[in-house]
Amino acid sequence: MSLRKAIEQVAIVQKIISEEMEAVDSLKNWKHDDAKSFAEGLIKKYGKPDEVTETMVKWYKLQPGGGVFGKDARETFVMDESIPHSFPEEHRDFVYTVMEIKVPSDMLDTLGHVTGSIIYDGLKETVTARCGSLEANALTLQFVKDVVSGKVENDKDVAKKTYADRIKNGPFPPSFNPKKENFHVCGGHEEHLQEAPMVLQSQGALKIMANRLIKKLEKEGLNRRIQLMTQVGKVLGIQVKVLPNGKVELNER
Repeated sequence: MSLRKAIEQVAIVQKIISEEMEAVDSLKNWKHDDAKSFAEGLIKKYGKPDEVTETMVKWYKLQPGGGVFGKDARETFVMDESIPHSFPEEHRDFVYTVMEIKVPSDMLDTLGHVTGSIIYDGLKETVTARCGSLEANALTLQFVKDVVSGKVENDKDVAKKTYADRIKNGPFPPSFNPKKENFHVCGGHEEHLQEAPMVLQSQGALKIMANRLIKKLEKEGLNRRIQLMTQVGKVLGIQVKVLPNGKVELNER
């Protein structure tokens, strides 16, 4: 058997395995808890993915019609990875959204300076946004569109400042659905930090909230637990730090 023939047969087998694999079979072996939790949330909300591999789940459209990101979006997928990213604030990246956007060559240096979360394919003329939430991806892709259209100045410092402000404060593009009114989207997952349904001024309500948070953290893996603790720490003025021995250190800001 020739090498070329062998490669073709391996590709066929891989394709068959990919088509037959269910999301649950893939996710049960994922190594990164935050990416796994996010993928499970998308499946619960938007249904079965269109493609599944051992390390990825992918949707062509997250919902009928124009989809979550509008008609120009090609696909959204979650990878079994958790990439640390510190701009504009500390968070983890694992969800990708691909959109058809042609970027002039003289703007690529500016976009590359702004964030490593913007990936351009010049042959396909697509931009991929990679972050930790659908909201951040929507804001990133709209930012690229606005740079291309001239709404955002093609200047490295101006563009970087504008991007950081948009990620923290919006506004969302009109094509994005659903929208959030109050958000910090770079790390995503605000829905996991719901308040107790009662008057927050009472001590009883605060105790219930604390107990809920503890139970929530106990169910999460280390990476996801740190992510949630970091979000809460920002509200309380506490810095969360992971030591080399794996223990978590809390410090007043």
